[in-house]
Amino acid sequence: MCGRFWTFDQVHELASNQVATAAITAWLQSTGATVINISPHGLYVRARASVSIWERVLHTEFVLVTSAEDPAQRLIRAHTDVSMPTEVAQHTLGIFHATQLPLPKRRVQKGGSSARVHVDGARRGMSE
Repeated sequence: MCGRFWTFDQVHELASNQVATAAITAWLQSTGATVINISPHGLYVRARASVSIWERVLHTEFVLVTSAEDPAQRLIRAHTDVSMPTEVAQHTLGIFHATQLPLPKRRVQKGGSSARVHVDGARRGMSE
């Protein structure tokens, strides 16, 4: 076994789940979303839909989030928890770009022998 490694494709083939990919793809299409990309081994499914469709199918409310530090940085994110039907949720590990905010910019304060990093997340503003 020593010195033997699996290739990228071998690992992804082992982890792929065609049943899960098919279930998620079918559900997305049934909601009115458009599937725009499926990764080579089906681990990621990317879809596009209007905000109203996502709110309806994920049982949530989306809001426009604006950075207080950079008002040009605007994102649409879920304001409440997201959920999906059990038959699809059992195949899902995450819904990217629905709830996550980008990491705030780090501010480095110089002083002493080491620099301190201060993450200022409290300044984010939210508006609809």
